[in-house]
Amino acid sequence: MKKIMIYGFLFSLLSAFTNVCQAQNGLENIIVEKYYVSNAADSIGSTGTLPVGSVTYRVYADMLPGYKFQALYGVSNHNLLISSSTAFFNNEDYGATSPQGISVNNTKKNTVMLDSWFSVGGTAVGKSGVLKSEDTDGSIGNSNGILTNNDASTGIQILVQDGMAAVAPESPTFVGLNNTGNGDLGVFDGVSLVGGLFSTSNGSIASLNGSFGPTSSNRVLIGQFTTNGVFHFELNIQIGTPTGGTQNYVASSPVGSEITIPSLTGTFGAPNALPSVAITSPSNGASFITGTVIPLTATASDADGTVTQVEFFVDGVSVGVDTTAPYSSSYTGVIGSHTIAAKATDDQGAVSTATISITVASNPAPTCVITNPTNGSSVINGDVVSITANATDNVSVASVEFFVDGVSLGLDNTAPYSINWTAVLGAHSITARATDNLGAQTTSSAVGITCVNNVPPSCSIAAPSNGALYTAPAVVAIAANAADVDGTIASVDFYVNGTLVGSDATAPYSFNWTSVIGSAVLTVKATDNRGAVTTSSAVAISVADPNALPYNVSTINERCNQAGFCLPVIAHDTVHNVIGYDVVLHYNSLKLKPTGSITVASDLINPSYVDAINSIDSANGNMYISLFFNASAPANAKFTGAGTVFCVGFTKTALFTSVDTSAVTIPSLQESYYNGVTAKLVQAGNYISHRDSVFTGKLSFWADNSPIKYNAANPNQYLPTNINGNDASCSTPSSVVVNPDTTGSFSHVISNGLNLNINKDIPGTTDVQPVINGFDALLARKVLLNDVSFIPNVYNIISMDVNEDGVISAGDVSQINQRAVLMIPEFRQAWNYNANGVSNGQLSKDWIFVDTARVATDAAFAISTTYPNNDGIGFSKYKVPVLSFCMPVPATNITDCPVISAMTYKGILIGDINGNYATTSPNNAFRSTSSDKVVMDMLKAVVENGYLTVPVFVESVDAVNSLDFAMMFNQSSLHFNSVVDNTNSLQALANVNADDKVLRFTSNSLQNYDLSKAPVSVRFAIGQGEVSASDFNALAAYVNGERVSFELASAKLSGTGSIINIYPNPATDMLNVEVSENATLQLMDVEGRQVIAQTEALAGETASFSTQTLANGVYVVRVLNRSSVSVKRVVVNK
Repeated sequence: MKKIMIYGFLFSLLSAFTNVCQAQNGLENIIVEKYYVSNAADSIGSTGTLPVGSVTYRVYADMLPGYKFQALYGVSNHNLLISSSTAFFNNEDYGATSPQGISVNNTKKNTVMLDSWFSVGGTAVGKSGVLKSEDTDGSIGNSNGILTNNDASTGIQILVQDGMAAVAPESPTFVGLNNTGNGDLGVFDGVSLVGGLFSTSNGSIASLNGSFGPTSSNRVLIGQFTTNGVFHFELNIQIGTPTGGTQNYVASSPVGSEITIPSLTGTFGAPNALPSVAITSPSNGASFITGTVIPLTATASDADGTVTQVEFFVDGVSVGVDTTAPYSSSYTGVIGSHTIAAKATDDQGAVSTATISITVASNPAPTCVITNPTNGSSVINGDVVSITANATDNVSVASVEFFVDGVSLGLDNTAPYSINWTAVLGAHSITARATDNLGAQTTSSAVGITCVNNVPPSCSIAAPSNGALYTAPAVVAIAANAADVDGTIASVDFYVNGTLVGSDATAPYSFNWTSVIGSAVLTVKATDNRGAVTTSSAVAISVADPNALPYNVSTINERCNQAGFCLPVIAHDTVHNVIGYDVVLHYNSLKLKPTGSITVASDLINPSYVDAINSIDSANGNMYISLFFNASAPANAKFTGAGTVFCVGFTKTALFTSVDTSAVTIPSLQESYYNGVTAKLVQAGNYISHRDSVFTGKLSFWADNSPIKYNAANPNQYLPTNINGNDASCSTPSSVVVNPDTTGSFSHVISNGLNLNINKDIPGTTDVQPVINGFDALLARKVLLNDVSFIPNVYNIISMDVNEDGVISAGDVSQINQRAVLMIPEFRQAWNYNANGVSNGQLSKDWIFVDTARVATDAAFAISTTYPNNDGIGFSKYKVPVLSFCMPVPATNITDCPVISAMTYKGILIGDINGNYATTSPNNAFRSTSSDKVVMDMLKAVVENGYLTVPVFVESVDAVNSLDFAMMFNQSSLHFNSVVDNTNSLQALANVNADDKVLRFTSNSLQNYDLSKAPVSVRFAIGQGEVSASDFNALAAYVNGERVSFELASAKLSGTGSIINIYPNPATDMLNVEVSENATLQLMDVEGRQVIAQTEALAGETASFSTQTLANGVYVVRVLNRSSVSVKRVVVNK
């Protein structure tokens, strides 16, 4: 045989291994095809020894499309290994180390087709290897009539499809391998069975141009190997990538860019291992009852293949085959000992068997016993009787059947076993029959019972007793006894006068009935568990009218600070001929303690005629009292009439709390007569102790003591007064606010605070001139000037201190004037304004309040003994009481037992010094109108130099020291200029408020106003139009602080009118007037008096007045025409 050796190429090939372009893994798998299994005919016909059973393996490199096989190789760290546990077959006729040395014709001869060799794709000259399953051109056949074995494990017979495709392959190049003698390739040389190992760490089988598979699956055949031993390989392969790079695949331990896949190492042809099998049920030695279906189960596995089936045998007889796990079958047991076997078969036909032993015995009968009812017991006719039985079996009970007198009642298939039977009169026999799972039966012993009729229950009323007395609406506790000898009591019903009032289903049987006036007959009905009913004997009681009881214990409700009391017993019905009393009184001994004092009253008897004795049973809270006549009583003495008979003295114990109630009853009162005694009913009473929790106060005006009212039904009727509590530090006012009622009274719960805030505030836009005006400023001035014509009381001087700084000063007068004309919305006070007049954000106080107790007892509220000077104690302009806005509630002993006193608080309106207010709300008049009046006389107004000056006159029968007025005017034609003081002696202030557009004026004087002339005039700037009364409205006036009428003497005034010219001015002897239209001319003095008779002037002509008789001075010319009055001032100066 030709041997091929090529040296020197290995170095260049392995150097090329480093030129690897890593991409996806091009080698998908190593496929090993079991090509053929040799038989005896093949062995005989072979040239070269071919052991029977030798297997021919073909090894393929399975690559992705586009990749090509380049080499099998071995290097120092990756050995290339092909081995057999025996030796490789080599055909000694035409075999070679590579199929490229074998012609197609020689391939047909003897066993050449089974020769062992390396390849890079080929199987013979011009033929490439493919899987038999991919071969499409049949087989070249065999000329010796052998290779016909059709072993199932090899798939398609090679004489049908031989795995050779007509595609010319490349020849392999052996690099670094020696095939001389028994060299590296010697095991695949011309002599068969020379060795079983090929290994190299410095050589390769290469495809110099790279080999692609002959089909689209791109599988390249890299060797064929025939052996009767265990075939093993460890391959290292280099393939080329579509992009010109290479990938190196190694059998193990890849380094760097090397790759490994599991199929590069393979072992085939190892001896078949036997399967394993074990029986899991039943267990060895188990016992069963005949007829039982015994489940048979087993587990089986095969280490080198699969289990194809498990067959079960009983005593060597097959009872079933199972081909899928879990493996199972069954066997119906028969009496005796038995061998159970399970035989497992693997995919190579190997068999293993497991065995156990079991025993099957005969079936014992079940047991059965009736558990209810018991033998000899009785039941009631119509009762539903529950018949129960116990049944057991060594395996299971299938059913229990019940019989009465031999007649079946039915079956029960599950424990506990029972059935219901409705009892009928007579004696009866009960049995039960149990059947087990195998049909064995047992009947129980018979149980004898008797069915009888039901016995009705018994019942009676235990309480109250017949003839008992009660007082409506006393709760009568009705108690009953009830029993049933042959069953149970289902319920007891309670009847009053035949009407059902209640029921009780459990002993002790009772019902509480709230009594009503009259006689009552009580009965009860008992019903047993079978419906039988029995009615008790009747009990009669009497229920008295509580409002018509002859006697009662009085109820006393007292403040908790009372230590003791005497509780009266009163006769309501008129008493006649009573000569003594015996009384049992009951009290709560934990809360009350009798003093032992019994005081006889004088309403029914002269108390001196009566002795009262008593004994006290403190343990039970009872007191036994007897009243009887003493030696001083006349022979005909009797208790007669109605009223208090006596009273019983008590003190309270430590357990009687500040808020508590203790009842006192008289369960027995007996009147004594000459001929016997009579029992009487007594209504119970209570001693009640309460804690004061509500403080009641009253608000009134200081000047006239009239109430400060609030009407919750009409909230807008009065200015609200809000009262709320505050804490001890007066820093946390309560959210609960109360108001006085229409009498000025209010209630405050002291839990809302032990201090009070009383707030009554006037909105800053309110017109306060009706109550704060010039007269109040006048009084303040008098105090400042120590004018003792006015001596203030404490309320005057508190109201006068409008800035709340404790002294009367000029600043107070200033603020009174400013507030009167609404120049300021509130008084700036020392507690909420700083010296610069900046507020801290809190509203000033319009009203302050003081309690009358403080006024009466505190020396600071009395006038200074050296008034108007300061004595350091009483009030004066130097020392004014400053009131707290937070006042204590008059209450003591708050913790234990509060004692709260009533209190009246006087309300003081700041700035209203004379207290001249009324009880109406601020949007109504503050006071009644006096008979005086104020007149603004437009007939005497003067128009001059664009100004209209209107005199204001006062009419009064009294001296006038203050004048205030207010008005609204047409601001589109009139512009306020000033109020002119015609006396030059007034303290005055005028202001037009920007919000309400009202002109307000206030004035006062220590001197009386001269009412013979206008004390002031109001001056307006006017335009060219007319001015009339319609330009003025909302007129109000006040004289000496009292509201008076304010009248307007009407006229139309004009800035120009009919006057054309008046000359000369000043005039001496004559005054000339030219007019533009017909008019009447008048000459007036400044007081409005006409000094010369009026004259008529014609339009365009001149009229003249002789001034020779007039004194020097200022005069007024009035020109009156049909539509207006024109006025102009002139001077006479002779």
